[in-house]
Amino acid sequence: MSVPVTYDGLQFDEGFRLDFLVEDAVLGEIKSVEKHHPVHPKPLRTLLVLATLPLGLVLNLGLERMQAGITRIIKGRPAETDAPGQGT
Repeated sequence: MSVPVTYDGLQFDEGFRLDFLVEDAVLGEIKSVEKHHPVHPKPLRTLLVLATLPLGLVLNLGLERMQAGITRIIKGRPAETDAPGQGT
């Protein structure tokens, strides 16, 4: 899904691409890696700011248990609160 972005008075028709968007409120980023890395939530934090949305989820489908691969990102909260397997 393409999302337009306006930055410094410039309009970009395709500012970024989303993996998924739920109810125009929750951004989602899908990964498929064997191990969570702290860098995974960072692009989603940027997208939350650009899309002016409050909540995002990183879903890592490469782990044995899906619950361990869910990371909830809340705009405005420090990155240290991003913990894989804690989002619901």
